[in-house]
Amino acid sequence: MQTDSNAFDVQVVALESVSITPSPAGQTLTTEEGTWSFGPTVQVSGNDILLNGVRTGAGVRIFTENGVLYHLNALGARYFRLGTSWVLKV
Repeated sequence: MQTDSNAFDVQVVALESVSITPSPAGQTLTTEEGTWSFGPTVQVSGNDILLNGVRTGAGVRIFTENGVLYHLNALGARYFRLGTSWVLKV
C-alpha cells in the first residue's frame, strides 16, 4: 500500500476493487494497516468492523474504490479511511 502525501493521509490500496461483507463469515481484506474483518456483534449501523481483531466501527461492507478504503453502514452512510480514522464521505 502507498500513501499519497497530497491526499491528507488517505490510505491508497490496490487499484482493483476489493469488497468484503459480514456474510459469509471469515472474509478478510488486508492493507498495510492490517487485516480487516467483520465481528459477530451487530450494531444499528451493521456488524462490528475489526482491524486486527479490534473494533473500529460498524458497517455492512468494506471495500476499495480507486485505491481508497471505504466502509458502508446499514444506514447508507459511506466512510473513507483517513489516517487511523473513518471520515464520513459527503
